[in-house]
Amino acid sequence: MSGTYTILVDPQGTDLGSMTLTLHDVPVDLTGSMTIGGPPVSLTLGPVPGQNATLGFDGAAGQRITLRLTNVTIGNTSCCGARISILKPDGTNVVPPILVGTFGATITATLPPAAARYTIGIDPQQAYTGGITLTMNSP
Repeated sequence: MSGTYTILVDPQGTDLGSMTLTLHDVPVDLTGSMTIGGPPVSLTLGPVPGQNATLGFDGAAGQRITLRLTNVTIGNTSCCGARISILKPDGTNVVPPILVGTFGATITATLPPAAARYTIGIDPQQAYTGGITLTMNSP
């Protein structure tokens, strides 16, 4: 929304010091879908920090899935560039979120005993931006 906003910096107790604040005009979050056994989906988040992404997919009751995360350029280390979640339709976790770095990762999970539309969440940490490729299969 346009308008004038105020940022309040409130040092606690007797603490003193300085800080630099940077304000970004963050693009809307990316949304999309993918298919189990379908083609990989590549995403680029940025160019400024704060943009997230969600991808929906349809899963069968009790289906076992493998989500591969490759070509990760979010962050600059092998750990902790982005938090990846697989969520049930009610927003709770299918598996606990994991932190992924530039080495990528593989997540294997069994979906709940209900056919539904599930969601993969990609949340770059800190001020990171970059890309990621997701591939999902059912063994």
